[in-house]
Amino acid sequence: MAVLFLLYGLYAAFSFIAMYCLLLRGIRKSRARMTLFIITLFEFVITTSYLVLRFVFFLIVIPTSTQSVVDAGPGYFVRIDSLASKYRIATEFMLRFIFVFSDGIVIWRTWCLFPYKASVKVLLSLCLLASSICIFVDAGLYTGKVLQDGFNAVDDPRQNMMVIIPLLITNLVATALVCYMAWRHRKDIRQRLGKNVKMSFKIQKILVLLSQSGLVYCIIWISNICVIIFSKDISTPSLGIYSDAMPLIAALYPALIIMFTTLEDYRYGSQENQVILTRSIKFASGSQRGQSSHYMPENGHSQQETSGFISDQTLP
Repeated sequence: MAVLFLLYGLYAAFSFIAMYCLLLRGIRKSRARMTLFIITLFEFVITTSYLVLRFVFFLIVIPTSTQSVVDAGPGYFVRIDSLASKYRIATEFMLRFIFVFSDGIVIWRTWCLFPYKASVKVLLSLCLLASSICIFVDAGLYTGKVLQDGFNAVDDPRQNMMVIIPLLITNLVATALVCYMAWRHRKDIRQRLGKNVKMSFKIQKILVLLSQSGLVYCIIWISNICVIIFSKDISTPSLGIYSDAMPLIAALYPALIIMFTTLEDYRYGSQENQVILTRSIKFASGSQRGQSSHYMPENGHSQQETSGFISDQTLP
């Protein structure tokens, strides 16, 4: 529980910072910012509900380890077992909702970078569908186990591979697509502006941020798999720590992305005629009237960039 509350404190702080920055930017002025604000708030409600259910479950099962339960008779223990089982099932379903919601945010973020690529959309949709099916099938199997064995049903972390593997594959695919977009954007800028241009554009910074954070998140999932595979005992402390931490890390990841992209947007400012993150990235074959955009590097000198743009409809 200590790990849970520690990560939840970090998650709550980052979520409130992200929502505050979105409010400062004006959520009514941008549909993208309004969407991100609702997503952040909804995810915060789900994560908080999970933590509350988990805490109440522990409060319910604490008396089962005391002499008072034995003295109260078997009927009292049956009532506690029934109530604790319901809370454990609800907790596990809420945990899986966190994974699905986090996965959906990752897919949506990548989807917006490829608005005209049907193949990418199909691939992302299949990944999200497969991971969602595996998550809820695992939840159903877990529910049957708890109903059969009671709230003391042993949770074998190896069975969680049904959830972990699809989530890892989905995030690897999404991260690879974002990395490809960052590389393509960088290459196109260098072709238009020269190889010596300083890559300080806001778009490039946010694409790099998305790529790096996605890689770190995938590494965390891979390390979780390694701990599960190489642990000889399911009661290993490292397994318990990962089991407690991963739901909060899954919630923390999109919250951090939203916070950092919002802060980056707040740093550069958002103007109607400024080229910023949008619903699409359009790559032009050359300079055309009405399609060229201007980026303002950090040195204060405007340079023309005709490779494409990302506007204000995707990220804040």
